[in-house]
Amino acid sequence: MTIFNRAITYSLNLGFERKNVRIISLFISSKTVLLFLLSSMLASSLAAENLTFWNPSKNIGVEVIIPAWALEKKVISKTENGIKNDGKLFSNIKIFQYDDDPSIWKKFFSIQIEEGVNDPIRVFKDIQLDVYLNYCYRESLKYNLVKETNEQIVFNIFCPEYIKNKSTGEIAVFSMVRFKNYFVKIFQQWRGGKMLANDRSTWVANEAELIEAIKSLSSLNIKFEEGKK
Repeated sequence: MTIFNRAITYSLNLGFERKNVRIISLFISSKTVLLFLLSSMLASSLAAENLTFWNPSKNIGVEVIIPAWALEKKVISKTENGIKNDGKLFSNIKIFQYDDDPSIWKKFFSIQIEEGVNDPIRVFKDIQLDVYLNYCYRESLKYNLVKETNEQIVFNIFCPEYIKNKSTGEIAVFSMVRFKNYFVKIFQQWRGGKMLANDRSTWVANEAELIEAIKSLSSLNIKFEEGKK
């Protein structure tokens, strides 16, 4: 039996309304404004607000709520734009928080947009799950499908311990959107010590954080202006 069919031993009481992905057409701000906005948000003490991340072609963007921890100390943000090995364009923004070593993250938030995508969304979900199968113990790895439509898949992963580092575990929430020939992936990850599924005091993310992340990533706002170059 694979992790896809195994009943998980923990659960979250998700009593929120799950909205479908919304497609709207709005004025597109420049990349410079986006980066300035992000830098200002991370440097300020204001509460986290919505941020819209646009791809290099500036015709599709995703509006998300930046996690509150992104406004705290020891946070690094990076942006990437380029061409993958298969020739497809991609853009990515990464935000992560660390303890003492900047090369080792403890909280991670990412937004990715890929162009020229033809594969169905379930293909990307399976690829992501294969990654966890490769570096988490299968006996304790848990997968929970939260939402699945033709446009969006939302799921969370419970990885109590890594294969190569048994003292470290991870919890993650993923939201994947397939719109026209674009693929959008947004996720949050928490990393810490080894966890026990039945002991929430050992979890690297508390239940409130998980519920908020799942709620936020289940109701993304996709902005699209067809033909914009």
